[in-house]
Amino acid sequence: MRLIKLHIDNFGILSNYDLSFDEGLNIFVSENGTGKSTLAAFIKVMLYGFEGDGTRAIYRERDVYRPWQGGVYGGNITFETEGKEYVAYKTFGETAGGDIFKLYDNETGLLSGDYSKDLGEEIFLLDDQSFKKSVFISQNDCEGELTDRIKARISNLSDVSGDVDKSKAGIKKLDDFLTKNSFDIKKKTGHNLNIKLNELNTELVRYRYLDETYINKQSELEDYQNRQKQILEETNKSNIIFGQMDSLRLSDEEALRLDKLREKQVDKLSMSEIDALIEASSEKAKKRRTTRALLEVLGVVALLAAVVLIVAEIMPVGICLAVLGAALIIGGLVFGGAKSEDSSLVSLKTLRLEYDQLEEKYLQYEAARDKYDRSIKNRGDLSYDDCTGRIGSLNRELDDISEKMKRRDELLIEVDKTTEQIEELREKIRLVRLTRDMLSDANESFTNRYKDDVYKYFLSFVSMMGHTATLSMNSQMQVLKQEGGLLREVDTQSMGIKDLYGIALRLSFAEAMFTDEKSFLIMDDPFVNFDDVRYEAAAAFLKKLAEKYQIIYFTCSKNRAV
Repeated sequence: MRLIKLHIDNFGILSNYDLSFDEGLNIFVSENGTGKSTLAAFIKVMLYGFEGDGTRAIYRERDVYRPWQGGVYGGNITFETEGKEYVAYKTFGETAGGDIFKLYDNETGLLSGDYSKDLGEEIFLLDDQSFKKSVFISQNDCEGELTDRIKARISNLSDVSGDVDKSKAGIKKLDDFLTKNSFDIKKKTGHNLNIKLNELNTELVRYRYLDETYINKQSELEDYQNRQKQILEETNKSNIIFGQMDSLRLSDEEALRLDKLREKQVDKLSMSEIDALIEASSEKAKKRRTTRALLEVLGVVALLAAVVLIVAEIMPVGICLAVLGAALIIGGLVFGGAKSEDSSLVSLKTLRLEYDQLEEKYLQYEAARDKYDRSIKNRGDLSYDDCTGRIGSLNRELDDISEKMKRRDELLIEVDKTTEQIEELREKIRLVRLTRDMLSDANESFTNRYKDDVYKYFLSFVSMMGHTATLSMNSQMQVLKQEGGLLREVDTQSMGIKDLYGIALRLSFAEAMFTDEKSFLIMDDPFVNFDDVRYEAAAAFLKKLAEKYQIIYFTCSKNRAV
């Protein structure tokens, strides 16, 4: 592509401005602030549009070059490509949507549909960034950088440049995925999953003895329930016994009577012994009664005989019989009236019976009290209410443990789920890394196939600009300098040297890309950091380069006017 002329209606500080271009070297020398960079920007905008359109960027090139003096914002440019001349008109609105573009065939003056408003991309097969990293060189940006479009253009595979872009975009998306899901970077998905899993496991540790605790508490609850049941049974039993004790308890009078009976030792003879004594006493009493009766009968007979004898006046004998009869009757009365042991024995038996009844009642009471004491002892130290309170407490504890067990089960499910997510994510990361490495290797292999040509041009251009050094180039076409036996990046070099390498690399890209129809080159004072010796070599190189390229060269210094 070759520029023929341009007209600027209004663009930045330029207004109603016309400029024609020659083939080869076009040099424009003017002071700072007179519009050199604005003119270079106009050419770029006519080809690619404004930077910052469609974004919320703070810097919007459209606003920077909006006419200071008002009027129509735009112009036209006449160019030749593939043997045909065109005139492209652009009028710029507030936004890209308000822009007007028209393309005319310069020979016929008719509208042409050969190209759209995206002239640069369609003619150069480069996007705006690739254009700015190759054929457009300014003093503020000389560094060379291999873009995907440049890579595709160098390989002469412009028809697959979209695939190269997609490959690069794909690698970036894969890198973004790896970053977003990294296990090593804080607050990223993988790292967050690890933290989540650690937190879940840490919480699970607190619940590791739940089953054992639940079983122990359940066993303790059953013990207390059985204990409470036992206490209830023993309480009911003791209450019954206590009622029995109340009926068996000796009254004060009975207790006093029993004590007295014990003092009389009525318990020395058993009832059988007392009965034997009573029986023996009864036999004796019977014999006395028989003797008494006999004596009394004999006495009566003697008295009757005495009466008869006295009546018969047999006085001595009658008196003797009377005295004998009286003596016999008195003897019978005396013998028969002797104190009988029967009454005392009967009284003893009565006392013994009373003693036995009281003693039996006392013994039954003591037995009941002993049984009552054992029942109380069987109830233990805990009361029914104590058991009730503990059972309630254990039920609450078991409910709490049950809730914790539910939480534990939820945690186990969450741990399994999170572990599965981690495993799936690790597998995805493995596959993404594998894919990314394969794409990178493919891109690197793709680039290496055409690196040698660029490297050859680069060394030639560096040499033509008067610089000698041992230089190398990696697969990304980055310049490396050999120092102290090591290959180092050129970032530490002086600005002049870095600019020289950048200019040479950009021109090498152009040389490798445009093998058929050459592009024009725009240079906005790129040698400003060169010393005098290096500039002289660069000026000679530029003149040589102009034999193949149309060069639009801007400078503010007559000393750098080539």
